Amino acid sequence: MLLKNKVVIVTGAGGGLGEGIARVCCREEANVIIADIQKEAGEKVAANLGARASAVHCDVRQDSELDHLVDYTVSTFGRIDGLVNNAGVNFVKRFLSTTPDDWERVISVDLRAVFFLSQKVAGQMLKQSPKGGSIVN
Repeated sequence: MLLKNKVVIVTGAGGGLGEGIARVCCREEANVIIADIQKEAGEKVAANLGARASAVHCDVRQDSELDHLVDYTVSTFGRIDGLVNNAGVNFVKRFLSTTPDDWERVISVDLRAVFFLSQKVAGQMLKQSPKGGSIVN
């Protein structure tokens, strides 16, 4: 098993592609953190995956929630070996109708959160022994 006993965070794992990624990680015997803004959806996925999975409510736009996600993962599993930045948003709207709020929502989830969560996780990966891990964007 490629991921046996590794610890992987998957954002946006309460459904869709993120859920599929989390399922594959569990199948490969990783411990998986299901991070999602939809608390109930994340908890349902984690319950279906069993003891190797744990759900964390996380709005990736909030720095305090990114900190909590990293802290919770380390306190639960002792380390972080992988991060999959899967959470993302989009909208369909005419160009001339796009508002600053529409723009900020996409940028904060799809870019800002990816950068700062990767930064926090990389910092943890460098503190632990053995050092290192993988981040997938």
